[in-house]
Amino acid sequence: MDVRAVVSARGGARASTQFPLPTFNLLPPFFHSTPSGHNARIFDVAPAPAASTAFAGWLASASEDDAVRLWRPREAGGGGGGTDTDFDLAAAFRGHSDPVLRVAWHVSSPDSGLLASSSGDRTARLWRVEERGGGRWATAPVATLGGHAEEVYACEFLGGGADVSSGGGGGGGGGGGGPPLRLVTASGPGLVGWEVRPDGEPVRVGDSPPCTVGLDSDPSSSSTPLPPRWAAAHIFCAASQPGAPSHPLIAAACSDGALRLWAAGGSAAAFTPVLGVRVHPGAVCSSLAWTADGVSLAVGAADGSLALLDVRKPT
Repeated sequence: MDVRAVVSARGGARASTQFPLPTFNLLPPFFHSTPSGHNARIFDVAPAPAASTAFAGWLASASEDDAVRLWRPREAGGGGGGTDTDFDLAAAFRGHSDPVLRVAWHVSSPDSGLLASSSGDRTARLWRVEERGGGRWATAPVATLGGHAEEVYACEFLGGGADVSSGGGGGGGGGGGGPPLRLVTASGPGLVGWEVRPDGEPVRVGDSPPCTVGLDSDPSSSSTPLPPRWAAAHIFCAASQPGAPSHPLIAAACSDGALRLWAAGGSAAAFTPVLGVRVHPGAVCSSLAWTADGVSLAVGAADGSLALLDVRKPT
């Protein structure tokens, strides 16, 4: 894997930059003054999939207030003169007993969706939302995914699968016939694979083996060694590769300063270690994002630096 650039907010480039870094024009933040909004920090925001119809432009947010909230764009000129940065609260999901750290969407029918959330309470949860017409939406909890050893810092749907968003059985075209929906969560140093049956029942089907390929065995060998707690390679963020719905790479940003990659097989049980790269020696990796073509990764660290990588090029 080619580490193309490492950019530090405090010290400029730490490696030669092979392409110009983009600049961004930031939209003004939207703000809700209603008491129904989050009352603590927001840890994650996920847009609805671009292919969704009923939820076009919607956002899901995960917060320190133990809740997941759904936001829909306010119609311009529709009772408030909304703009492209105005959103209204559509629904709130409560059930976690600790801050919600991540949230993810799965939409497999035009009028229903499934959300996954993961939390510091060592669980992930599934939630259903359905359009009922006339601007009305119905929401319901679906399942709790327990048994994680530590906080759950990631939840990702993988590819297609049977439609469980409308409650299995009768709805949404997936019914009971297709393959189960696949979900990946991350807790401690490993990934956990789940299959969600058409009736919404999740089944834990496998855990990832350690990924040490390409990594030195002792991260404390860095000139700025990490505290022992972080040297254990806890996963703080994970994301599946876009454009590869059947067998994507799963990238994980880890507390020992490394990016780890697993290949997801045809079932949620199959995780094959691919490669580890210590992109931020002496710093905790805290976030990552794929480019839309699934070729490059950006990995952020707690020291303010950002590493940009091309997964097509071996080290």
